[in-house]
Amino acid sequence: MANFKPKLASKQHERKIRLAIAVHSHAPQARNAVGFSHRVLACAGLPHTDPGDDLPCWTRVNGHFVMTVQPGFVADGQGGLRTLGYPYGSLPRLVLIFLTTEAVRTRSPRIVLGRSMADFFRAIGLVPNSRRSGMLRSQLARLLGASIRVTHTTENTLRGADNHVANEFSLLWSREHQSAPCNQTSFITLNQRLFEELIEGPFPVDLEIVSGIRQSPMAIDLYLFLSYRIFRLHRPTRIPVADLALQMGANYANLAEFSRECGRALRLLKMFWPRLHYRRVRGALELLPSAPSVPSVFKENFPI
Repeated sequence: MANFKPKLASKQHERKIRLAIAVHSHAPQARNAVGFSHRVLACAGLPHTDPGDDLPCWTRVNGHFVMTVQPGFVADGQGGLRTLGYPYGSLPRLVLIFLTTEAVRTRSPRIVLGRSMADFFRAIGLVPNSRRSGMLRSQLARLLGASIRVTHTTENTLRGADNHVANEFSLLWSREHQSAPCNQTSFITLNQRLFEELIEGPFPVDLEIVSGIRQSPMAIDLYLFLSYRIFRLHRPTRIPVADLALQMGANYANLAEFSRECGRALRLLKMFWPRLHYRRVRGALELLPSAPSVPSVFKENFPI
């Protein structure tokens, strides 16, 4: 009989377990882990993976709500332009949660990112390394360059707004300043309309839950969506999987693939939010009244 060797847990899995224990043991206020997101991010998601440069416009639909994203451009050094591409994956989601949290905390549209890239990595809950540094540079450029339009239609009305994330930004990190500070501080000054919306309609999230699920953009989307919906949920509600696929940043081959990934993301989220109650029924996700991941005392202070 062959000797049995137990499979060792990866460092990533061990980190998740430590975070889950911390989340279960103490309230987010005690852990200094209360952050904020905005209802727009709960209603529609950015791409999960790179949709490529050939796509003219990224669109997500949630009932009467539509979000469209178009990539920005920069000089190509030869007298022309090149596309920056679409922001995608977990990094722009982490950045947007950080920006919302800082806007609510400071009540200022000018968000300081730090004097080094390592400072900013720590601010969004990541450990810096050379691979992540390149990815963060790219995703910040894509996010800050993108044009985002939000529209809401009913039978008698059409409302909408065009937004860039920032009115002004300065990212001064060179390769030499990934860990060592530079002489000036990098910052983002939020679009004024976006800033006003962020501070008027945030909802609370647990930043350590976000950190625990950060490798899955689907899980982040589900966490934001469910955190927003749970505050208003008083009876079981079924949401067709097809509707979830339309609203989230899902560019999957078919609905079955999306559904499988959704199931994996829900199991990951449940690890950190055990009081989240749901049932997966044929073709739908049934949400049940649940305790929010951040105590509902924040509901009155930050109405949604």
